[in-house]
Amino acid sequence: MRQDKAAGGEVALVGGNDKTLTVYQFTGGQLTKLWQVACDAAPRSVDLFNGNILLGLKNGSICELPWSANG
Repeated sequence: MRQDKAAGGEVALVGGNDKTLTVYQFTGGQLTKLWQVACDAAPRSVDLFNGNILLGLKNGSICELPWSANG
């Protein structure tokens, strides 16, 4: 979880075997899906660094996406 004032609370970045990265917002005890993006392979690791999402995929590649709570 990451605190993000622009999103209005904490956010969770979740990689799935369906080759997607999904961002959820956690406020008031509820998870709300903010956005989802398709990847070339299933995400293996995810991190936020210097305003970007770093996404390691199971095929060995690394993607860099700009971070935005709005997608």
